[in-house]
Amino acid sequence: MMHNQKQLRDADGYVTKKPIVIKISRSNNHQSLQTGSTFKSKSSVHIITRAANKIHPKAQKSIELSQNPYSLGNFSWPSHHSLGNMQQCYDAHSTLHNHYQKLNHPVKLLKTSTILSGEMNDIREVSSNENGTIYDHHRPTKKKTKKNGVHRFIIAIILLLIISGIILIAVLVPVLTKFGSGTKTELPTTHVLRWKSNGITVAGLTGLQGNTSYQLMQPKKVFWKRPNILYIADYQNNRVQRYEIGSSSGTTVAGDGSFGSSLNQLYYPSYVTIDSNDEIIVADTYNNRVQLWSTGSTSGIKIAGTGVAGNSLNQLQLPTGVSYDSNSNTLYIADYTNDRVMRYLYGASNGTIAAGGNGFGITNIKLWRPAGLYFDSFSNNLLIANANAQTIVQWPLNASNWTLVAGCAGTSGNNATLLNYPMDVVLDPMGNIYVADRNNHRIQLFMNGQTQGITIAGVTSMFGSNDTLLNLPFGVTLDNQLNLYVADTGNHRIQQFLRY
Repeated sequence: MMHNQKQLRDADGYVTKKPIVIKISRSNNHQSLQTGSTFKSKSSVHIITRAANKIHPKAQKSIELSQNPYSLGNFSWPSHHSLGNMQQCYDAHSTLHNHYQKLNHPVKLLKTSTILSGEMNDIREVSSNENGTIYDHHRPTKKKTKKNGVHRFIIAIILLLIISGIILIAVLVPVLTKFGSGTKTELPTTHVLRWKSNGITVAGLTGLQGNTSYQLMQPKKVFWKRPNILYIADYQNNRVQRYEIGSSSGTTVAGDGSFGSSLNQLYYPSYVTIDSNDEIIVADTYNNRVQLWSTGSTSGIKIAGTGVAGNSLNQLQLPTGVSYDSNSNTLYIADYTNDRVMRYLYGASNGTIAAGGNGFGITNIKLWRPAGLYFDSFSNNLLIANANAQTIVQWPLNASNWTLVAGCAGTSGNNATLLNYPMDVVLDPMGNIYVADRNNHRIQLFMNGQTQGITIAGVTSMFGSNDTLLNLPFGVTLDNQLNLYVADTGNHRIQQFLRY
C-alpha cells in the first residue's frame, strides 16, 4: 500500500496521515479480520477508512474497535457466493460503518467493493491522491468500457425505435379512425382511363377539304408512329400524308395526289400502317391491291393483290384494313367485299384465308364486310371490325370461327352495348378495345372483358364540327401515352383527345 505522506487535518484540527484498511476476507473456508496492508484473496470485502494520528477522545472506542475487529460478533463467511450471501457481507459492512458514525469518530467510509470469485486473480494495492481520498483498485477494464459503449448504443437504438413507433402511431391513428368510422369511402365507379372531351385539331382544317399540304379530304385511317409522327390515309386526295404532331402542314409520302393504277399512284387509299423497317403499307382500295412504299420512294411495290378485283387466293376486292405482324413478317388484309381476312407472307404472290371466306353473314363462321383490322401478337388473335354485322369479333389464328367482343350480330343501335357500322378497332397494352363507331359519331371504349362500351370521344348520335363533336369517324389510333387520335372523316381533320 502506498501512503500519502502529506499531512491532512480534519474538521477538529487533528492531523491525519496514515490510512487504516480493514478487510473481511475468505480463506480456506474460515473467517478472519485483518488490518494493515493489502493482501491477495479470491474473495474479499474492503472497508477503507482514514484514522487520525492524534486520537480524539471521542474516537478512542472506535479505534479500539478497529483494533479488535472481533467485536463485530461471530460473523460467518458464507461457503457459497450467492445473492443472499453477498447481502450478508454488505450488512456486515454497514454495521461497522454505522458504529463508527455513532461515535462521531473522524473516520470516513470512503469506498466498499466486492470481488466475486474468479473475476480477478489478484487485488492490487489501494492508493490515495493528494486530497486524501482513497480509491481501490477495482477500476473498469477497457473490455468493460467497450461493453458499456455497446450497451449504450443498443439502448439508443431501442429509444429511437420507440420514438419512431410513437410518431407512426400518431400519424396512423387519425387515418384508421377515419376509415373505422361509420362513413365509408366509396371507390370510384367510373373507369380509370379518361380523356378530355375537347379535341385538338392536329392535321387538316375543320370543315375545309382541300389538297394543299395543310388540308385533308375525307381522311380514313390515322396511324401513330414513334416518336411523334402521324401517317394519314388521305382518301379522296389519293395520297398518304405524314404529319409531325405540332406542325401545321404535312408531307406526301405515298401517291402523287391523282388517282390511277400506276405504281406511283393510289386510288382511294383507305388504310395505312408501318412495318418494322419503317416502310409504308397502304391499302390501295379501289386498285384492289396493297402497296409498299419505302422511305423517300416516289413509287410503290405491289405486295398483295393483282390490281384486278377477284376472290382467288392471289386477288383482293376493295381491301380496306391492313395489319402487320413484325414477329412473323406477315401481313393481314381485310378483304372487304370478299368477306374474309387474307394472310400474306412477305414476298408471297398468293395469300391464305385467315378468317371468314364462307360468304357473308352473322354466324360465327362468317364475316360481313370486314373493315378495320388489328393483330394482337400477344394472344395471336385477329380483332376485326365486322362493319355490316355491327360487331367487333375476335378470330384466333388457325381457328374456324370467331367469338363476339362487342356489339350484337345483325343489330345496330346507339346504346352502350350496340354499334352502328364500326369501321376500325385498336387494342391497348391492357387489352382494352377502342372502336370507331362511325354512324354513331363516337369512339367507344370496351374495357377488357366488358361488353358495355364507354363513349370517350364525340357525342352519341350527334355529329358536328366543334371540338367536342365528330362526323363519321372512320379510323382510330393511340400513342404510347394512350392519347387518342381520330380520323374525323366528315370534318376533314384529325382530332387529338388528350388522356389525363
